Amino acid sequence: MNNLRLLSRFRVSAKMRPYLLRLRLRGRDFDFGSNDIAANEFTACIDRMREILVRRSIPVVAADKAILMTLEAAVDHLLSQLRFDHLRHIDEQANRSLDGLISELRALGKALSRFPPASKGKLHKRVAVVFSRRPFDTELFIEVIETITDALRKLSPKRLADHARSIIVQPLPLTCKGVKGFPTEPRRPLIIDHWESITGAIRVEVEDLMQESGRPTSLVGWLTSLANTLDQKRPVRKRAPSDYRFISRVESILGPLKLKPTRQYDAHAERQVPSAFQRYCNAALAAFGDDSRISGRQISNLQKRKRPIALSKSPYRH
Repeated sequence: MNNLRLLSRFRVSAKMRPYLLRLRLRGRDFDFGSNDIAANEFTACIDRMREILVRRSIPVVAADKAILMTLEAAVDHLLSQLRFDHLRHIDEQANRSLDGLISELRALGKALSRFPPASKGKLHKRVAVVFSRRPFDTELFIEVIETITDALRKLSPKRLADHARSIIVQPLPLTCKGVKGFPTEPRRPLIIDHWESITGAIRVEVEDLMQESGRPTSLVGWLTSLANTLDQKRPVRKRAPSDYRFISRVESILGPLKLKPTRQYDAHAERQVPSAFQRYCNAALAAFGDDSRISGRQISNLQKRKRPIALSKSPYRH
């Protein structure tokens, strides 16, 4: 049964994975009925959280409200890794398309540079008509590639034209050739699919930069410039989610109740021990089966991020 769930202890189907970015889980989604041990652990964790708050003379009503908000934060924290993996998968697909696009643009530019001047002139003349119609955008890119593909049918030498065209129109696998129902060529050039598969933010930024460069005077130079611009805008790899967002959110919940994220030192044992804030956070995570622990180092990092920067005194101020 757990194999069909997005999270093992929640009544949410694995079919919801494509909607991770919009998915919001609540405590009522937790599956108490099918696992008595999980239900008992959940109750024990809630009791520990309530005890920590009540010991600080926090009214039970306020404590229960804070616990409910903390549990929602804990559930969102459980989803954060799944969301990160989902986004990373999307980014990896987009990056593969970007790599393929850059490689194909450079290979096409190199192949077109081998044509004799007369053939280059004919090709650039046809493409120049397309460039004159509108600023650079996706529609223009598609029209340019389709114009090049069509023009290569009649250019000479045929050997160079066939090679250049094979870069744009990827040949079908041998197993598909001659099979009834399969087209003789792909639906459209793969290079266009790669262009449309890169992230929208990169595509829009590259379009703006290519518009600023003005109308191209050389098709080969334009292809090379486009490939270089795409390469320069390659996205930075995302970092895996940390516990910082969770403990920062819990801090905002417990702040009005005067329970702050601190570290605790046991003088008798001569070592650091989990503070009340850490134990409260750990109990919230354990309620949903998360065995991770908020460390003293993470608390210190949170304190450093929240600490205001002291302004140096100027000798000219009185």
